[in-house]
Amino acid sequence: MVVDRDGTIVSFNRRRDDHGYRLEEVVGKPCAILDTDTCVYHEGDRTTIRCSLFEDGKAVRKNCRIRSKSGREVHLLKNATVLRDEKGEMIGGSRR
Repeated sequence: MVVDRDGTIVSFNRRRDDHGYRLEEVVGKPCAILDTDTCVYHEGDRTTIRCSLFEDGKAVRKNCRIRSKSGREVHLLKNATVLRDEKGEMIGGSRR
């Protein structure tokens, strides 16, 4: 999955066996749609996204959970890298 600096999904793994989403259901949507436990936080009626990848500017490797389209928990190893433009400015992140 690739997200822009705002957390909007710009590319997504087409393999649906794990998550059940079709590409057109997630591309252009905020990454919060996946309800991951590593950057989506539910605080009362509010949902907040805090991505340590963008806050720290470092690659992250940790266990995480996303919620599949059917609501099932899917456990993954999150391996993320910051994407930078030719000037070195942070423009997004790639999560594998």
